[in-house]
Amino acid sequence: MQENSINEHINIAMGPVGLITTGSQAEQIFIGRELLPKNSSQ
Repeated sequence: MQENSINEHINIAMGPVGLITTGSQAEQIFIGRELLPKNSSQ
């Protein structure tokens, strides 16, 4: 159940991309990281 909440949170944070990418959690996290600015990803 917690995983679902995390997944939803990621989708919301990602915006429209989250809706388009209804893949695995790992995929969504990977795409989310790609969207983040390089400075933020330490």
